[in-house]
Amino acid sequence: MKIAIVCPYDFFRPGGVQVHIHDLSMELRKQGHHVTIIAPDVPRLENSKDQDVAFFGKSKSIVFNETQIDVSLAWGKEYVRLKEWLAQQQFDVIHFHTIWDPFLSFQILALAGKSARVATFHDTPPDTFSGRLTRKFFTLLSRFLYQWLDCITAVSQSPAGHLYRKSGHPIHICPPSIDYSRFLRIDRNNQDNELFTIVFVGRLDPRKGVFILLQAYENLKQRGEKIRLVVAGNGEQFDILQQTIKDKNIQDVTLLGYISEEDKYHWLSKADVFCSPALFGESFGIVLVEAMAAGVPVVGAANSGYSTVLKNQSKYCLSIPCDPIDLAEKLKALVNDANCRQDLSEWGRKEAVQHDIKAWAPKWGELYRQAIEQRQKTNRH
Repeated sequence: MKIAIVCPYDFFRPGGVQVHIHDLSMELRKQGHHVTIIAPDVPRLENSKDQDVAFFGKSKSIVFNETQIDVSLAWGKEYVRLKEWLAQQQFDVIHFHTIWDPFLSFQILALAGKSARVATFHDTPPDTFSGRLTRKFFTLLSRFLYQWLDCITAVSQSPAGHLYRKSGHPIHICPPSIDYSRFLRIDRNNQDNELFTIVFVGRLDPRKGVFILLQAYENLKQRGEKIRLVVAGNGEQFDILQQTIKDKNIQDVTLLGYISEEDKYHWLSKADVFCSPALFGESFGIVLVEAMAAGVPVVGAANSGYSTVLKNQSKYCLSIPCDPIDLAEKLKALVNDANCRQDLSEWGRKEAVQHDIKAWAPKWGELYRQAIEQRQKTNRH
């Protein structure tokens, strides 16, 4: 099959959707398919260009519903180039991720011609006034979009819950699988024997809950626990986080800033627990499953996405969102129970394999073929 996968974000910015798209495309190519990723163009070093990524339009990041989204658009000569390129390529199927992220995806959808159209929905708006309005808007918009789509998927029941339900248009639940084998190979025999290490990796914006983690960590330090905290990631809260640690003289905290994939492997090898207390807006939790694949016990906030991943171990792994005291208790229980950590390590590795791209790529191939058959019926009528 000739497949296009549309990424609405800066493809080279770290993120779960981008990693999923990259690893899915690589696995599909191994199976003999021709795959091209379509993404908005953003300023970057020339040597980071990828011959299998087609760049169209310009992109700008904005904050909406307390999280970062990209607004992308191809206009003028760039739109003409996109139109001519799509007509020339004649893809069998075009796979959209977060299709309602404005505006490039809508432009490609309108120019899709005879290509089959598959859409994967990732979004889980927060339980706020603006979030509830967004959910209602998504329900209405998904109802409109169904007439243009041949296959609808969601990464979990969380985003599926605000999609319009229509007879004859099933919503397939397909987790954002990636190649977890690179995490399964991590050697976990070099942990710090003096200080128990808690690791956080993620964007430093309010939604990710890093300040909740800092409060929980400070609570444990005041109770005499021999622990350290390693925070990896950049974002709007980096400077204030650094200043807070300095002003309150919180000991044994390391702020790494942005780290490479190789550095992520290094810190997962040293982690005794991985913690991601994201407050809301998570639809799955690739970052959790990465740590699980590495054999690291995880603690996350009980948002709808993380609950999907950790529900079988909720007693140990899920804390109340926005509650640093409950998070501290969850972490303390693991600090003081090596047997529980070992059990969670073994459970996590087995669970992660079920989400591996090798297990899910055949399912995607099947959905693509079904979408192509549906589009051919539609084109005949």
